[in-house]
Amino acid sequence: MSLSFRGDDEQCAAMIGVYGCVAACCLLHLLALSYKRPIRGGIDVGLGLDITDDEVYGPALERAHFLESQKADYPRIVVGDELSRYLDEIEGYPASTPLGGLAKQLAVRCKQFVTVDTDGLPMLDFLGEEMAKLTKTEERKKVFVPASNYISDQKQIASSQGDERHLSRYSRLGAYFEKHSTLWT
Repeated sequence: MSLSFRGDDEQCAAMIGVYGCVAACCLLHLLALSYKRPIRGGIDVGLGLDITDDEVYGPALERAHFLESQKADYPRIVVGDELSRYLDEIEGYPASTPLGGLAKQLAVRCKQFVTVDTDGLPMLDFLGEEMAKLTKTEERKKVFVPASNYISDQKQIASSQGDERHLSRYSRLGAYFEKHSTLWT
């Protein structure tokens, strides 16, 4: 996904896009796990060049790829430093219009989609309270339970095959699920 930050000085349009992108990534991640199609990713902001209508290239893409391929390690979406700095900047910027105020509110809400994982890396908190607010109570269990079952299956497979790396990955993901189970079941 990509979006442009060009436009209004107070970044309202950009923050609407960032919020939508972050929320969509959280939902996609959870749905993918519930359908036994785990993903990992990286999300960051920065310079990019529109090569075609549907392809962007530049430092932002390179950093997101690095986060996905070198840092994520297991099914999660790692958050880049530039995105964190951007959200801090928008949150701290004095709003002079209602749109600036909305941008600040969205930055605060986006930051609530981020948690620090056990290894110290920031990741999208796809089972956190902010995500739970976006889903109906009766719908949460429908995606949580199959995803949780898939994780249990992967841990059992890895254990039976003696695959410590795979077991470690799904054990960390399983611990994250256990931490949030009361919110989602």
